Amino acid sequence: MNNEHIEHIIDDVVRDDATAFKPRSIVYKRPKTTLFSIVKWLLNPLRPANPPSNLKQKQFRSSKEWPLNSRYGAKRRAKRIRLRNQLLTIKYSKRIGVTIFGIIMVGMLAFWAKFALVYNLPAYVQVGSLQNVQAYVVYKSWWFGPPSFNLSDYHNIDPDNPELSLILQLDRYRDIITNSNEIIYVFPKNTNNNYN
Repeated sequence: MNNEHIEHIIDDVVRDDATAFKPRSIVYKRPKTTLFSIVKWLLNPLRPANPPSNLKQKQFRSSKEWPLNSRYGAKRRAKRIRLRNQLLTIKYSKRIGVTIFGIIMVGMLAFWAKFALVYNLPAYVQVGSLQNVQAYVVYKSWWFGPPSFNLSDYHNIDPDNPELSLILQLDRYRDIITNSNEIIYVFPKNTNNNYN
């Protein structure tokens, strides 16, 4: 290639670069001012002027692009705080529920292991400290076993010696009757029979 050909190519590139941007008057043509355009402008309702392009807000901006003191940022921050509070409420309510459930289960297991409820006491058992007692909680000398005893279920009672026959029927659970020192709590009978 000779030098003239290279200079011709460079001149074409420079000319193309120079004409790449069209003049503003061609790109933004102003409408011609005519009598009709003046009447139209006078009769049109007032409209706010278009803001300059550099002040136009982008419709979609990242959180870092919003100003810190903007109302939109405050709304988003309040929404995040509300959501966080709701999640914390759910989290701690679950923890409290699981804790209460665990305490109830441990209490039931402990009661089943070492305590028993004795109720429906016959008259021959209600003597001494058990007089006018509806039911009582007793400490068991054995582990686990039945957590409650309904003394009215034992029917084969000898009328000559009912307490001894009840003890014989209870067999290895006889401590609920014989060992009155292990009574933890007593439920007295409701002697108030005033009905309105």
